[in-house]
Amino acid sequence: MMENDRKNDLPIIQWYPGHMKKARELVEENLKLVDVVVELLDARIPAASANPMLREIVGDKPRIVALNKKDLADEKMTKRWLAYFRAQKLPTAALDSVTGKGMKELLALIEKAAKYRTERLVSKGVAARKARVMILGIPNVGKSSLINRLAGAAKAKTADKPGVTRAKQWIRIGADVDLLDTPGILWPKFEDREVGLKLAFTGAVNDEIYDMENVAHLLLMALRRDHPERLQERFNLSEAQTAAILEMRLRRLTGLERHKLEDELAELKEKIAYYKRILSDESLVREVIKEELLEIKGRFNTPRRTTLCGEAEDIDVEDLIADEEVAVTVTKAGYVKRIPVSAYRQQKRGGKGMQGVNLKENDFVEHLFVASTHSYMLFFSTAGKVYRLKVYEIPEASRHARGTAIVNLLPLVKGESLAAVIATKDFPEDEYLMFGTEQGMVKKTSMNLYDRTRRDGLIAINLKEDDQLIAVRRVKSGEDVIMVSSAGKAIKWNEGEVRSMGRDTMGVRGMTVPANTKVLGLEIARPDTDLLVITENGYGKRTPVSEYPSHHRGGQGVFTIVMTAKKGNLSAMKVVAESDELMIISESGIIIRTKAADVSELGRATQGVRVMNVANKDKVTAVAISTEDD
Repeated sequence: MMENDRKNDLPIIQWYPGHMKKARELVEENLKLVDVVVELLDARIPAASANPMLREIVGDKPRIVALNKKDLADEKMTKRWLAYFRAQKLPTAALDSVTGKGMKELLALIEKAAKYRTERLVSKGVAARKARVMILGIPNVGKSSLINRLAGAAKAKTADKPGVTRAKQWIRIGADVDLLDTPGILWPKFEDREVGLKLAFTGAVNDEIYDMENVAHLLLMALRRDHPERLQERFNLSEAQTAAILEMRLRRLTGLERHKLEDELAELKEKIAYYKRILSDESLVREVIKEELLEIKGRFNTPRRTTLCGEAEDIDVEDLIADEEVAVTVTKAGYVKRIPVSAYRQQKRGGKGMQGVNLKENDFVEHLFVASTHSYMLFFSTAGKVYRLKVYEIPEASRHARGTAIVNLLPLVKGESLAAVIATKDFPEDEYLMFGTEQGMVKKTSMNLYDRTRRDGLIAINLKEDDQLIAVRRVKSGEDVIMVSSAGKAIKWNEGEVRSMGRDTMGVRGMTVPANTKVLGLEIARPDTDLLVITENGYGKRTPVSEYPSHHRGGQGVFTIVMTAKKGNLSAMKVVAESDELMIISESGIIIRTKAADVSELGRATQGVRVMNVANKDKVTAVAISTEDD
């Protein structure tokens, strides 16, 4: 179409929307269901409308070439293209889907191509069936119009813009053929600019991605060159009028720019001569330097506004970051973000909350934590490993943002997710981390053993093959530990029941849980605090930890809540003070912030009250504590 030396001047047109990748996958998935493939090409641009990926997709499946819209194409060129494809041993027909010309010829080619496969199936004992055909082609090539013509009814959606068909559909064609319609498929990149331009000419790409005026101008130029008589007939123009319209833009640009270009050329020649004189005369070089320095001095000679001193002190990036309380959320799919706690407005008990995270389909928030931006965040995974980051290293996002994929921050392996987070500014030797697993194993390890970093993490606890880490808490000498199971029981024991161990150890039995139940959490039962428990349906209560008798570790514990079908299974637990503020989150990402004092304080063997109004098919998944009044 265009001369070789002008191809690089053509506009770059590329269009490969996301649904086309899915369309290709759909075609590849259903190709085994058909006997023959019909590749539908635009008769006006057979080469440009031929998807180069088709040969790879179709493989050895019988293929028929159909040249659609022959009424719009050059008749002589169409005959040459028919001869070309037939020389390649490809059955080929020229069609007009609007008038129905060429349909009988196409059906005959389909039946002939499919006959071998259907007869072969019958010979193997398979019941006789209709021939199955798949039509493939680029967008807007006329697949749906062809199908409707063959079917004798409007079975497929049609439109004058590409990308209307997005899914497959089976359509009966007469008594002997079933036809599978598929979406139009382009290829990811048009290597030849002329191909992209031709696809734009014929409406195969979205007209919102290119300069329509420029493309229209190029089309008119091509039509004037190849089919001037048809252009004149279409718009009722004389030859002189056609030439004047098409050349108007180029003449205008040339006339406006000619003198400017001539002036620029003269100026460049003058500068070249001047620079040559300078380079050939050293004294002239010095004079030029002197003049330029004096000019700079005159323009920028101002009193110094800075003070020169000795060596500059190192500036830690942490000094530039505000120290504030933030909420860190982690979803089941592995997205993490931080956001100031003040972004969540305080609500009364029983409120419906507000949207805290904009989640993708089938994802839900699994962990919610509150910490200072200057704290270290120790991320403990379900596989028993620990990773360390500063809180400010976690990207901040808006309240509605999904966040950053945790795999972009931590080198988690497949199947590994977060179980707990500890925030600390130091690692004292006289403080410990108490670990709890889903099967009731516990371990106590000095915090100073985790004051190190390694890109691939450190072993925090050894686990049995069918166990996983669920909680990690800081504990001091003499403090009590309380564990709660999904069976609605709680056990309290002194931390001295567990001796201090190294990192690479498994621990001892902290709580025995029956079959089909698990430990929900492990907390430190400090004096004047309450055990908060919440069910899946948002019912909860506070019970003073003093009401729970102390036992030796390893038992099943005592009942902490009466569970019913209305309230759902026990979902989460925390040890709270009356002054604490709670952040409760549901599986769908709804967050409610409320005071712990607003949750009723009840005895152990009670049912609890509504804490959060949970929607149908939603459930409470996590609870965290904010200790600061914003």
